[in-house]
Amino acid sequence: MDLSIGGERLIKKALSIVVVALLMLSGLVFVASSLVNVQGATDNLTPAKAGTDEKITSDVIAGGDGSVYSAGESSKTIGIQKTYLALDTFYGALTPTLFNYRGENDYCEVWTADDMTFPSTDPLNRNSDPSRLTITDDMVSMIMTEFAKIYVTEAVYFGEPYSKLGTDMVSFGGSDFDGFTTDNGQKTMIMIFNIHDGSYYNPNAYTTYTVGFFSSGIDNLYDRNIIHLDCWRWADRTGEQPDTPGYYSYLYEATVAHEYQHLLHNDMDPEEESWLNEGCSMYSEMLCGYGVPYDYLNSFLYYPDNSLTIWGDQGDNLIIGDYGAAAMFLIYLNDKYGGSSTISTLAHSKLTSTDSVTYVLRSLGYRTTFTDVFKNWRLANILQSTVASSKYGYTSLDYSEMVQPYTYNYDVSWGMVDRTEVAYVAGYGIDDYGTDYFLMSGDSWNNLKKSQYKFVFDGQDSVLTGWQTLNVGGVDYAWSGYGDMKEFWLMSDAMALDAGTHIFSFDSIWNIEDNWDYGFVQYSTDGVTWTSMSNAYTSSSPMTEVPEIIANLPGITGYSFGEVALSFDLTLAESSNVYIRLLYMTDQATNGSPDADPSEAVGWLARNFAMDGNPMSLTTSNSEAEDNDYLVTFYGEVVGARQVVKIRDMTLRDATETGSIPMSIFSGYSWLLVVISPTNGPCTYEFGVVHK
Repeated sequence: MDLSIGGERLIKKALSIVVVALLMLSGLVFVASSLVNVQGATDNLTPAKAGTDEKITSDVIAGGDGSVYSAGESSKTIGIQKTYLALDTFYGALTPTLFNYRGENDYCEVWTADDMTFPSTDPLNRNSDPSRLTITDDMVSMIMTEFAKIYVTEAVYFGEPYSKLGTDMVSFGGSDFDGFTTDNGQKTMIMIFNIHDGSYYNPNAYTTYTVGFFSSGIDNLYDRNIIHLDCWRWADRTGEQPDTPGYYSYLYEATVAHEYQHLLHNDMDPEEESWLNEGCSMYSEMLCGYGVPYDYLNSFLYYPDNSLTIWGDQGDNLIIGDYGAAAMFLIYLNDKYGGSSTISTLAHSKLTSTDSVTYVLRSLGYRTTFTDVFKNWRLANILQSTVASSKYGYTSLDYSEMVQPYTYNYDVSWGMVDRTEVAYVAGYGIDDYGTDYFLMSGDSWNNLKKSQYKFVFDGQDSVLTGWQTLNVGGVDYAWSGYGDMKEFWLMSDAMALDAGTHIFSFDSIWNIEDNWDYGFVQYSTDGVTWTSMSNAYTSSSPMTEVPEIIANLPGITGYSFGEVALSFDLTLAESSNVYIRLLYMTDQATNGSPDADPSEAVGWLARNFAMDGNPMSLTTSNSEAEDNDYLVTFYGEVVGARQVVKIRDMTLRDATETGSIPMSIFSGYSWLLVVISPTNGPCTYEFGVVHK
């Protein structure tokens, strides 16, 4: 999730939690978090079935001294208090908070906040039962014992943490806050408090809460290895729990495994993209014995067009699906390509994202690529084969706990249709490595004279990145586009301005990740060196650590809540030729503000540019078209002497992403499923059954 100093990014999409696990990367700051679904006033959370996964296993017998030090064995006294800068994930602020030392063992030390209550105005009255906000000594002992097992297991597959003794703490804000030194630099601090997230302030509006997070920035600030956990309802969410709404088996234990993997991954490969890092953390929960997160998996299967590789592409309200997709892909790699040793090699790879997957598989002797694996994986998600040798199924999953991927019905009488006409959110495209499933069946299919028809596909063959025109509500805007680690600029030609103060103005809407991504309004007298202008809407309080973003502050961030008339003063000491530029910059993960409606365009919208009231244009940009390919696969059932499932890939013209195939080859099929996935996005496509 996100944090100003390196914090956790709360991805609304669903679970950062770990809905349990939500995690985000921002800037050079990595914040990974886990979320849980609160589901309104009843405070239920979607319970995942925590059980023993017989297929994803550890070769390690977890051991180590999990006992709590007595006061005589530790240099610290139980109950001592120190002030710690706790991250407010909603406002992106580090808040001095009093913590109590509760104990430690060979692997970790535990601190709990002195005050773990909600605001006195809490609409759910969550302070009414103090036991739900209490971390007992037994709970402290339990989590330390669990961490000892987690440490030993993850050390084998993901490594051990870098040594951080706490002796190189950053002087923050001109003051030296309490330090947390240790004589064992590989020991992890577990900080437990009531995490101030959206649900803390407004549980009726924010239906998930952050169960835990890791922040590389806070680690660097304190020069310690640190993970953070929430304090809410530990008695109902640790250990084995009933299959009842509001209860969750091993939630906090699994979150420790999840966030600790993020800590290790930050040491191994800090530049790894979110989806793969999150996949490793979800996998670590299973590796440590906390079961398969079926709720996450099903959240993805409900929305299978959720991109596997673009984190948060469908907004924070569906983020749990991002976790589910990443988990399912790592489980598939485990089941079909060498088990936990392959995942370990992948985690240690210095390459990132899809390149890392391809490299690791080939280094292990598999003659395949990420795209090949993805093509089979999306079929495994719907075929769910029980044949162990089949590439279209899993051996580690219980299909009775899973739903089928959401499938659109396509009536062959419709002819050509545009994807934007039938998508979950009409008018929006599908992003990289998302998948649509379309089913042809029923009377219209059975009565179709297939020899007279063909299936036609026409996909968007390139994707424009950067500034472009976007129509919103019938009005054309210049739109920044979006993505991770992007620098998209839109610039004017040089204009001659006299000495004195000038006013640059325009109308704008923005939906930008708060305090992590920014839009900068800049001017230059040479087209090389740029100065950012400020007004009441700009901010200079970043949570990101991306140096290029910080160097351009102040900038616009967050959500505009509608169109805003912006104006910026530009003062020149002498007459000059001046350029104006809008620069949109993003960090490593997450796009858009959690305050925005999920249907609104992510990024920055602008129109009606003027200098001193005179209309002007910004026409030059670094936008470029990127190639896009589609994976189109047919899957159907032929009914004869015996039922036979057939799978066929469609060949498209690479230059245009178009093609056709005679429907006669599907004669005898009782139904036909079309599976469509782009390699780049967001994009759209047309397809249909038409007369030859």
